[in-house]
Amino acid sequence: MTVDFDVRREPAHRVATKTMKGRWPGDRAIGREYDSLRKWTRDAGFKTGKWFFRSLGDMSETGPGIWELGIELRGRKPARGGMGVTIKTFPASTVVAVKFDPGKVSPMIAYSAIGGWMEWTGKEKKYKQNGPWREVYPGNPWKSKSAWARTEIQAPLRK
Repeated sequence: MTVDFDVRREPAHRVATKTMKGRWPGDRAIGREYDSLRKWTRDAGFKTGKWFFRSLGDMSETGPGIWELGIELRGRKPARGGMGVTIKTFPASTVVAVKFDPGKVSPMIAYSAIGGWMEWTGKEKKYKQNGPWREVYPGNPWKSKSAWARTEIQAPLRK
C-alpha cells in the first residue's frame, strides 16, 4: 500500500461553523449538527462548497475535546452568524494532504502517515505544523457515499 502526499497552497475558505464541546459526541450527534448547519446555510441563501471537520482539543475519544464542523460559504454575500453558527475564515496556507476512502483504508493509517511525514520533514527543518488538522469533504459525508469516499486530511504547514 502507498500513501500519496500532496503539498500545495490551499486558498482561504469562508466557513459557517458549529462547535461541540466535551467527550466524543458520536457519529449520530455530528450528523445532526451537520444537518442543522446545512439548514442554516440553505435558509440564509448561501451556495456551499467544501465541508470541514476539525478537532481543536484533546484528540482522544475519552478526554474533553472541542469538535468544529464547518461548511464553506461561496460567493460574496455578507454573512452573519446566529443560532449557534459562527462565521470564520480559514486563512490561505500551505498544506500537506492525503486523500483516501475510509471504507477501504482506516483513517488511523492516513493520520499516522501524515504524522510520520511531519516528523520526517521536521527533522530536516523543511516544514512545521501551523494549526489544527482538518478533514475536508466535497459534500456531506454523512449523507453522500461519494463525499465520504473522497475524504481528505489536511495539515497546515509553515517553513
